Amino acid sequence: MHDYFEQKIKKVLNDPPDFPVDEKAWENLQNRMQGKPAKGWGKMAYLAPLALLLWLVPVAFLWHTNGQLNEANNKIAHLETLLRSNAALLLDTVVQRHVTIVYDTVYKAVYADVNIGENKNNEPQQSFNQSFSPYLYKNENPYFTALNRAPINSLFAKPGYLPEPLLGFGNNIDNIKPENIAAEKNTRPSPPLYVQQLPLKSFANNKNRNLSIAAPPYILKKNKKGLRYYMYKMQPTHFSLGAGYGMVDILKFGAGKRDIFARWDATIGYGKNINLLTGLEFLKWEFVEEYQKEADETLIFKDYPEELPNSPTDELDEIYIDFRYIQIPVGMEYVFSNQNRWRPFIGSGLMAQRAFRSRLTYEYERLDNSDYKKQKDNILPNSFVLKSAWSSFGIQYAPGDHWSFRLEGSAQFDLEKGKYKYEGLQFYKLKSGLKYRF
Repeated sequence: MHDYFEQKIKKVLNDPPDFPVDEKAWENLQNRMQGKPAKGWGKMAYLAPLALLLWLVPVAFLWHTNGQLNEANNKIAHLETLLRSNAALLLDTVVQRHVTIVYDTVYKAVYADVNIGENKNNEPQQSFNQSFSPYLYKNENPYFTALNRAPINSLFAKPGYLPEPLLGFGNNIDNIKPENIAAEKNTRPSPPLYVQQLPLKSFANNKNRNLSIAAPPYILKKNKKGLRYYMYKMQPTHFSLGAGYGMVDILKFGAGKRDIFARWDATIGYGKNINLLTGLEFLKWEFVEEYQKEADETLIFKDYPEELPNSPTDELDEIYIDFRYIQIPVGMEYVFSNQNRWRPFIGSGLMAQRAFRSRLTYEYERLDNSDYKKQKDNILPNSFVLKSAWSSFGIQYAPGDHWSFRLEGSAQFDLEKGKYKYEGLQFYKLKSGLKYRF
Protein backbone atom coordinates (compact mmCIF):
# COMPACT_ATOMS: atom_id res chain seq x y z
CA MET A 1 0.00 0.00 0.00
CA HIS A 2 1.32 3.36 -0.96
CA ASP A 3 2.17 5.63 1.97
CA TYR A 4 0.58 8.98 1.05
CA PHE A 5 1.34 10.44 4.44
CA GLU A 6 5.12 9.92 4.12
CA GLN A 7 5.07 11.36 0.61
CA LYS A 8 3.21 14.47 1.76
CA ILE A 9 5.57 14.98 4.71
CA LYS A 10 8.64 14.74 2.49
CA LYS A 11 7.17 17.24 0.02
CA VAL A 12 6.48 19.74 2.76
CA LEU A 13 9.94 19.32 4.29
CA ASN A 14 11.71 19.68 0.95
CA ASP A 15 9.76 22.80 -0.04
CA PRO A 16 8.32 24.41 3.10
CA PRO A 17 5.59 26.99 2.48
CA ASP A 18 6.22 30.60 3.33
CA PHE A 19 4.13 31.90 6.23
CA PRO A 20 4.79 35.64 6.51
CA VAL A 21 4.00 37.16 9.87
CA ASP A 22 1.08 39.58 9.83
CA GLU A 23 1.87 41.98 12.65
CA LYS A 24 -1.54 43.65 12.49
CA ALA A 25 -3.37 40.32 12.66
CA TRP A 26 -1.32 39.21 15.67
CA GLU A 27 -1.97 42.52 17.42
CA ASN A 28 -5.71 42.30 16.78
CA LEU A 29 -5.76 38.69 18.01
CA GLN A 30 -3.88 39.66 21.15
CA ASN A 31 -6.27 42.55 21.83
CA ARG A 32 -9.29 40.30 21.36
CA MET A 33 -7.87 37.71 23.77
CA GLN A 34 -7.33 40.47 26.34
CA GLY A 35 -10.82 41.89 25.75
CA LYS A 36 -9.55 45.12 24.21
CA PRO A 37 -11.22 46.71 21.17
CA ALA A 38 -9.31 46.57 17.92
CA LYS A 39 -7.47 49.70 16.86
CA GLY A 40 -8.75 51.94 14.11
CA TRP A 41 -11.49 54.56 14.16
CA GLY A 42 -13.73 52.42 11.94
CA LYS A 43 -13.78 49.57 14.48
CA MET A 44 -14.90 51.57 17.50
CA ALA A 45 -18.23 50.14 18.58
CA TYR A 46 -19.58 53.41 19.92
CA LEU A 47 -19.13 55.37 16.68
CA ALA A 48 -22.32 54.08 15.05
CA PRO A 49 -24.72 54.93 17.90
CA LEU A 50 -22.91 58.24 18.45
CA ALA A 51 -23.31 59.19 14.79
CA LEU A 52 -26.98 58.22 14.94
CA LEU A 53 -27.47 60.29 18.11
CA LEU A 54 -25.79 63.34 16.57
CA TRP A 55 -28.16 63.02 13.63
CA LEU A 56 -31.31 62.50 15.73
CA VAL A 57 -30.78 65.47 18.10
CA PRO A 58 -31.08 68.24 15.45
CA VAL A 59 -33.85 66.31 13.70
CA ALA A 60 -35.87 66.15 16.94
CA PHE A 61 -35.32 69.87 17.55
CA LEU A 62 -36.38 70.80 14.04
CA TRP A 63 -39.39 68.48 14.25
CA HIS A 64 -40.54 70.23 17.46
CA THR A 65 -40.03 73.67 15.90
CA ASN A 66 -41.96 72.60 12.84
CA GLY A 67 -44.87 71.48 15.05
CA GLN A 68 -45.05 74.92 16.64
CA LEU A 69 -44.98 76.56 13.22
CA ASN A 70 -47.76 74.30 11.96
CA GLU A 71 -49.86 75.17 15.03
CA ALA A 72 -49.48 78.88 14.26
CA ASN A 73 -50.42 78.26 10.63
CA ASN A 74 -53.52 76.35 11.73
CA LYS A 75 -54.59 79.31 13.88
CA ILE A 76 -54.09 81.63 10.93
CA ALA A 77 -56.15 79.41 8.65
CA HIS A 78 -58.90 79.11 11.28
CA LEU A 79 -59.15 82.87 11.78
CA GLU A 80 -59.19 83.53 8.04
CA THR A 81 -62.04 81.03 7.71
CA LEU A 82 -63.96 82.87 10.41
CA LEU A 83 -63.40 86.20 8.70
CA ARG A 84 -64.69 84.85 5.41
CA SER A 85 -67.72 83.25 7.05
CA ASN A 86 -69.08 86.51 8.51
CA ALA A 87 -69.13 89.62 6.32
CA ALA A 88 -69.48 92.00 9.26
CA LEU A 89 -65.96 91.08 10.39
CA LEU A 90 -64.29 92.31 7.20
CA LEU A 91 -64.56 96.03 7.94
CA ASP A 92 -60.91 96.63 8.74
CA THR A 93 -60.39 98.88 5.73
CA VAL A 94 -60.07 102.56 5.11
CA VAL A 95 -62.39 103.38 2.25
CA GLN A 96 -63.62 106.40 0.37
CA ARG A 97 -67.30 105.72 -0.17
CA HIS A 98 -69.37 106.89 -3.11
CA VAL A 99 -72.87 105.65 -2.39
CA THR A 100 -75.94 105.83 -4.59
CA ILE A 101 -79.22 104.86 -2.93
CA VAL A 102 -82.02 103.71 -5.22
CA TYR A 103 -85.53 103.21 -3.85
CA ASP A 104 -87.69 101.01 -6.05
CA THR A 105 -91.31 102.17 -5.57
CA VAL A 106 -92.70 99.25 -7.53
CA TYR A 107 -91.05 96.37 -5.67
CA LYS A 108 -90.63 98.33 -2.41
CA ALA A 109 -86.92 97.59 -2.24
CA VAL A 110 -83.84 99.69 -1.55
CA TYR A 111 -80.59 99.15 -3.50
CA ALA A 112 -77.14 100.46 -2.68
CA ASP A 113 -74.49 101.02 -5.38
CA VAL A 114 -71.15 101.33 -3.62
CA ASN A 115 -67.92 102.40 -5.34
CA ILE A 116 -64.99 102.16 -2.98
CA GLY A 117 -62.15 104.57 -3.69
CA GLU A 118 -61.55 106.49 -6.88
CA ASN A 119 -58.39 106.95 -8.90
CA LYS A 120 -57.39 109.72 -11.28
CA ASN A 121 -59.33 108.12 -14.12
CA ASN A 122 -62.48 108.10 -11.98
CA GLU A 123 -62.49 104.31 -12.00
CA PRO A 124 -63.63 102.46 -8.86
CA GLN A 125 -60.82 100.94 -6.86
CA GLN A 126 -60.20 99.57 -3.39
CA SER A 127 -58.23 101.30 -0.67
CA PHE A 128 -56.91 99.07 2.14
CA ASN A 129 -55.52 99.83 5.52
CA GLN A 130 -51.99 98.38 5.58
CA SER A 131 -52.17 97.63 9.32
CA PHE A 132 -54.29 94.52 8.80
CA SER A 133 -56.30 93.10 5.95
CA PRO A 134 -56.66 89.37 5.35
CA TYR A 135 -57.61 90.05 1.71
CA LEU A 136 -54.72 92.36 0.94
CA TYR A 137 -52.83 89.67 -0.99
CA LYS A 138 -55.93 88.56 -2.93
CA ASN A 139 -57.00 91.97 -4.29
CA GLU A 140 -60.59 91.41 -3.32
CA ASN A 141 -63.02 92.34 -0.60
CA PRO A 142 -66.06 90.06 -0.70
CA TYR A 143 -68.04 92.27 1.67
CA PHE A 144 -68.23 95.25 -0.67
CA THR A 145 -68.36 93.08 -3.77
CA ALA A 146 -71.49 91.43 -2.42
CA LEU A 147 -73.15 94.81 -1.85
CA ASN A 148 -73.07 95.93 -5.48
CA ARG A 149 -76.65 95.98 -6.71
CA ALA A 150 -77.74 93.56 -3.97
CA PRO A 151 -81.13 93.98 -2.24
CA ILE A 152 -80.58 95.27 1.24
CA ASN A 153 -83.34 93.05 2.61
CA SER A 154 -81.35 89.99 1.46
CA LEU A 155 -78.08 91.15 3.02
CA PHE A 156 -79.09 92.14 6.53
CA ALA A 157 -81.32 90.72 9.21
CA LYS A 158 -83.54 93.80 9.50
CA PRO A 159 -85.38 94.96 6.38
CA GLY A 160 -83.83 98.16 5.14
CA TYR A 161 -81.01 98.04 7.67
CA LEU A 162 -77.76 99.59 6.48
CA PRO A 163 -74.71 99.17 8.75
CA GLU A 164 -73.54 102.47 10.15
CA PRO A 165 -69.84 101.85 9.46
CA LEU A 166 -70.72 101.50 5.76
CA LEU A 167 -73.19 104.33 5.02
CA GLY A 168 -73.32 106.41 8.18
CA PHE A 169 -77.10 106.96 8.11
CA GLY A 170 -78.00 105.00 11.24
CA ASN A 171 -80.20 101.94 11.38
CA ASN A 172 -83.38 103.61 10.17
CA ILE A 173 -84.20 103.73 6.49
CA ASP A 174 -85.98 107.03 7.07
CA ASN A 175 -82.59 108.67 7.48
CA ILE A 176 -81.85 108.08 3.80
CA LYS A 177 -82.46 111.61 2.59
CA PRO A 178 -80.76 113.72 -0.10
CA GLU A 179 -79.15 116.05 2.44
CA ASN A 180 -77.78 113.13 4.41
CA ILE A 181 -76.40 111.57 1.24
CA ALA A 182 -74.77 114.86 0.26
CA ALA A 183 -73.25 115.20 3.71
CA GLU A 184 -71.98 111.67 3.50
CA LYS A 185 -70.15 112.32 0.22
CA ASN A 186 -68.21 115.19 1.80
CA THR A 187 -67.06 113.25 4.84
CA ARG A 188 -63.53 112.04 5.27
CA PRO A 189 -62.66 108.34 5.25
CA SER A 190 -63.49 106.53 8.46
CA PRO A 191 -60.63 105.44 10.71
CA PRO A 192 -59.73 101.75 10.61
CA LEU A 193 -61.70 99.32 12.73
CA TYR A 194 -59.42 97.14 14.80
CA VAL A 195 -60.06 93.46 15.07
CA GLN A 196 -59.99 93.59 18.86
CA GLN A 197 -63.14 95.74 18.73
CA LEU A 198 -65.06 93.23 16.64
CA PRO A 199 -67.03 90.31 18.16
CA LEU A 200 -64.50 87.61 17.26
CA LYS A 201 -64.28 85.93 20.66
CA SER A 202 -67.46 83.90 20.41
CA PHE A 203 -66.64 82.78 16.87
CA ALA A 204 -63.08 81.75 17.70
CA ASN A 205 -64.16 79.70 20.70
CA ASN A 206 -66.46 77.56 18.57
CA LYS A 207 -63.61 75.51 17.06
CA ASN A 208 -60.66 76.18 19.31
CA ARG A 209 -61.31 76.38 23.06
CA ASN A 210 -57.75 77.54 23.67
CA LEU A 211 -58.39 80.91 22.04
CA SER A 212 -59.67 83.50 24.49
CA ILE A 213 -59.13 86.45 22.14
CA ALA A 214 -58.84 86.16 18.38
CA ALA A 215 -55.40 87.51 17.58
CA PRO A 216 -55.03 89.42 14.30
CA PRO A 217 -53.72 87.09 11.60
CA TYR A 218 -51.29 89.76 10.46
CA ILE A 219 -49.46 89.60 13.78
CA LEU A 220 -49.00 85.85 13.42
CA LYS A 221 -47.94 86.29 9.81
CA LYS A 222 -45.43 88.90 10.88
CA ASN A 223 -43.99 86.62 13.56
CA LYS A 224 -43.71 83.81 11.03
CA LYS A 225 -41.80 86.00 8.60
CA GLY A 226 -39.64 87.20 11.45
CA LEU A 227 -38.03 83.77 11.89
CA ARG A 228 -34.45 83.56 10.78
CA TYR A 229 -34.26 82.64 7.12
CA TYR A 230 -32.01 79.62 7.55
CA MET A 231 -34.12 78.29 10.42
CA TYR A 232 -37.26 78.58 8.31
CA LYS A 233 -35.59 76.70 5.46
CA MET A 234 -34.51 73.92 7.84
CA GLN A 235 -38.05 73.09 8.93
CA PRO A 236 -38.92 69.50 7.90
CA THR A 237 -41.87 69.25 5.53
CA HIS A 238 -42.83 65.58 5.68
CA PHE A 239 -42.03 62.19 7.19
CA SER A 240 -42.02 58.86 5.33
CA LEU A 241 -41.70 55.16 6.13
CA GLY A 242 -40.71 52.51 3.59
CA ALA A 243 -39.96 48.81 3.26
CA GLY A 244 -38.27 46.83 0.51
CA TYR A 245 -36.85 43.45 -0.43
CA GLY A 246 -34.16 42.62 -2.93
CA MET A 247 -31.08 40.76 -4.07
CA VAL A 248 -27.44 41.37 -3.14
CA ASP A 249 -24.43 40.37 -5.27
CA ILE A 250 -21.00 40.01 -3.62
CA LEU A 251 -18.41 40.88 -6.26
CA LYS A 252 -15.37 39.43 -4.52
CA PHE A 253 -16.70 35.86 -4.67
CA GLY A 254 -17.31 35.79 -8.41
CA ALA A 255 -20.39 35.38 -10.56
CA GLY A 256 -23.43 33.68 -9.11
CA LYS A 257 -22.55 34.41 -5.49
CA ARG A 258 -25.65 36.35 -4.49
CA ASP A 259 -28.28 36.27 -1.79
CA ILE A 260 -31.13 38.37 -0.34
CA PHE A 261 -31.63 41.40 1.90
CA ALA A 262 -34.55 43.34 3.40
CA ARG A 263 -34.66 46.98 4.40
CA TRP A 264 -36.89 49.37 6.36
CA ASP A 265 -36.44 53.13 5.84
CA ALA A 266 -37.40 56.27 7.76
CA THR A 267 -37.15 59.54 5.82
CA ILE A 268 -37.49 63.17 6.88
CA GLY A 269 -38.00 65.59 3.99
CA TYR A 270 -36.76 69.16 3.74
CA GLY A 271 -38.36 71.24 1.01
CA LYS A 272 -39.43 69.53 -2.18
CA ASN A 273 -36.30 67.60 -3.09
CA ILE A 274 -33.96 66.84 -0.18
CA ASN A 275 -34.52 63.91 2.20
CA LEU A 276 -32.49 62.73 5.19
CA LEU A 277 -32.82 59.00 5.71
CA THR A 278 -31.93 56.25 8.10
CA GLY A 279 -33.29 52.77 8.62
CA LEU A 280 -32.56 49.15 9.38
CA GLU A 281 -31.29 46.55 6.92
CA PHE A 282 -31.00 42.78 7.24
CA LEU A 283 -28.43 41.28 4.85
CA LYS A 284 -27.59 37.59 4.36
CA TRP A 285 -25.18 35.76 2.11
CA GLU A 286 -24.83 32.00 2.37
CA PHE A 287 -23.21 29.72 -0.21
CA VAL A 288 -20.65 26.97 -0.71
CA GLU A 289 -17.22 27.56 -2.18
CA GLU A 290 -14.99 24.78 -3.43
CA TYR A 291 -11.54 25.02 -2.02
CA GLN A 292 -8.83 25.76 -4.61
CA LYS A 293 -5.59 23.93 -3.87
CA GLU A 294 -2.20 25.22 -4.87
CA ALA A 295 -0.14 23.58 -7.65
CA ASP A 296 1.99 21.62 -5.20
CA GLU A 297 -1.19 20.31 -3.49
CA THR A 298 -0.13 21.59 -0.08
CA LEU A 299 -2.81 22.94 2.23
CA ILE A 300 -2.08 26.65 2.11
CA PHE A 301 -4.93 28.70 3.62
CA LYS A 302 -4.89 31.82 1.53
CA ASP A 303 -8.40 33.30 1.51
CA TYR A 304 -9.74 32.03 4.86
CA PRO A 305 -8.47 31.50 8.40
CA GLU A 306 -6.68 28.23 8.96
CA GLU A 307 -8.55 25.33 10.53
CA LEU A 308 -6.36 22.23 10.89
CA PRO A 309 -7.83 18.84 9.95
CA ASN A 310 -8.04 15.92 12.35
CA SER A 311 -5.37 14.08 10.39
CA PRO A 312 -2.57 15.38 8.15
CA THR A 313 -3.80 13.11 5.38
CA ASP A 314 -7.25 14.71 5.29
CA GLU A 315 -7.81 17.22 2.53
CA LEU A 316 -10.04 20.27 2.52
CA ASP A 317 -12.86 19.86 0.03
CA GLU A 318 -15.40 22.69 0.51
CA ILE A 319 -16.03 25.75 2.67
CA TYR A 320 -19.57 26.68 3.70
CA ILE A 321 -19.96 30.44 4.19
CA ASP A 322 -22.77 31.82 6.37
CA PHE A 323 -22.66 35.57 7.11
CA ARG A 324 -25.60 37.66 8.35
CA TYR A 325 -25.55 41.37 9.11
CA ILE A 326 -27.68 44.10 10.61
CA GLN A 327 -26.91 47.43 8.96
CA ILE A 328 -27.95 51.02 9.75
CA PRO A 329 -27.72 53.43 6.80
CA VAL A 330 -27.42 57.18 7.37
CA GLY A 331 -27.39 59.54 4.42
CA MET A 332 -29.10 62.00 2.11
CA GLU A 333 -31.39 61.57 -0.88
CA TYR A 334 -32.24 64.01 -3.67
CA VAL A 335 -35.51 63.56 -5.57
CA PHE A 336 -35.93 65.01 -9.07
CA SER A 337 -39.30 66.14 -10.51
CA ASN A 338 -40.99 65.89 -7.13
CA GLN A 339 -44.31 67.19 -8.50
CA ASN A 340 -44.60 64.46 -11.15
CA ARG A 341 -45.73 60.89 -10.69
CA TRP A 342 -42.43 59.44 -11.95
CA ARG A 343 -39.62 60.73 -9.73
CA PRO A 344 -35.96 59.74 -10.24
CA PHE A 345 -33.71 59.99 -7.19
CA ILE A 346 -30.09 59.57 -6.12
CA GLY A 347 -28.56 59.14 -2.66
CA SER A 348 -25.36 58.49 -0.73
CA GLY A 349 -24.16 58.07 2.84
CA LEU A 350 -22.44 55.82 5.37
CA MET A 351 -23.37 52.39 6.69
CA ALA A 352 -22.89 51.02 10.21
CA GLN A 353 -22.62 47.22 10.20
CA ARG A 354 -22.86 44.47 12.80
CA ALA A 355 -22.32 40.79 11.97
CA PHE A 356 -24.56 38.82 14.32
CA ARG A 357 -23.47 35.61 12.54
CA SER A 358 -20.07 35.02 10.90
CA ARG A 359 -19.51 31.30 10.45
CA LEU A 360 -17.18 29.22 8.30
CA THR A 361 -17.67 25.45 8.02
CA TYR A 362 -14.77 23.40 6.63
CA GLU A 363 -15.49 20.04 5.05
CA TYR A 364 -12.57 17.59 4.94
CA GLU A 365 -12.26 14.36 3.01
CA ARG A 366 -10.45 11.32 4.39
CA LEU A 367 -8.47 8.79 2.39
CA ASP A 368 -11.42 6.41 2.41
CA ASN A 369 -13.58 9.13 0.76
CA SER A 370 -15.57 9.77 3.91
CA ASP A 371 -15.90 13.35 5.09
CA TYR A 372 -16.43 15.40 8.24
CA LYS A 373 -16.90 19.09 9.08
CA LYS A 374 -15.26 21.57 11.41
CA GLN A 375 -16.72 24.97 12.24
CA LYS A 376 -15.44 28.46 13.09
CA ASP A 377 -17.89 30.96 14.65
CA ASN A 378 -17.75 34.70 15.41
CA ILE A 379 -15.02 35.45 12.93
CA LEU A 380 -16.06 39.12 12.74
CA PRO A 381 -16.52 41.44 15.77
CA ASN A 382 -20.01 41.15 17.26
CA SER A 383 -20.50 44.94 17.50
CA PHE A 384 -21.49 47.83 15.25
CA VAL A 385 -18.69 49.05 13.01
CA LEU A 386 -18.85 52.17 10.85
CA LYS A 387 -16.74 51.08 7.90
CA SER A 388 -18.84 51.23 4.71
CA ALA A 389 -20.08 53.85 2.26
CA TRP A 390 -23.06 53.49 -0.07
CA SER A 391 -24.61 55.21 -3.06
CA SER A 392 -27.92 54.58 -4.79
CA PHE A 393 -30.10 55.60 -7.70
CA GLY A 394 -33.61 54.65 -8.71
CA ILE A 395 -37.07 55.76 -9.70
CA GLN A 396 -40.24 56.25 -7.69
CA TYR A 397 -43.83 56.15 -8.93
CA ALA A 398 -46.35 58.09 -6.80
CA PRO A 399 -49.98 57.64 -7.94
CA GLY A 400 -51.25 59.72 -4.99
CA ASP A 401 -50.16 61.97 -2.16
CA HIS A 402 -49.15 59.19 0.25
CA TRP A 403 -48.25 55.82 -1.32
CA SER A 404 -45.39 55.34 -3.78
CA PHE A 405 -43.62 52.39 -5.41
CA ARG A 406 -39.81 52.37 -5.62
CA LEU A 407 -37.20 50.51 -7.67
CA GLU A 408 -33.67 51.14 -6.46
CA GLY A 409 -30.16 49.99 -7.31
CA SER A 410 -27.31 50.61 -4.87
CA ALA A 411 -23.64 49.86 -4.27
CA GLN A 412 -21.88 49.41 -0.93
CA PHE A 413 -18.11 49.45 -0.46
CA ASP A 414 -16.05 48.73 2.65
CA LEU A 415 -13.65 51.58 3.38
CA GLU A 416 -11.06 49.24 4.93
CA LYS A 417 -9.21 46.49 3.11
CA GLY A 418 -9.02 43.10 4.76
CA LYS A 419 -6.65 40.18 4.64
CA TYR A 420 -9.25 37.50 3.98
CA LYS A 421 -11.76 37.11 1.21
CA TYR A 422 -14.78 37.95 3.36
CA GLU A 423 -13.26 41.34 4.39
CA GLY A 424 -13.22 44.52 2.33
CA LEU A 425 -16.36 43.52 0.43
CA GLN A 426 -18.24 45.21 -2.37
CA PHE A 427 -22.00 44.72 -2.70
CA TYR A 428 -24.37 45.48 -5.53
CA LYS A 429 -28.03 45.55 -4.53
CA LEU A 430 -31.32 45.69 -6.40
CA LYS A 431 -34.43 46.44 -4.33
CA SER A 432 -38.14 47.05 -4.88
CA GLY A 433 -40.53 48.30 -2.23
CA LEU A 434 -43.28 50.59 -0.98
CA LYS A 435 -43.16 53.96 0.75
CA TYR A 436 -45.82 55.89 2.69
CA ARG A 437 -45.61 59.65 3.17
CA PHE A 438 -47.35 61.26 6.16
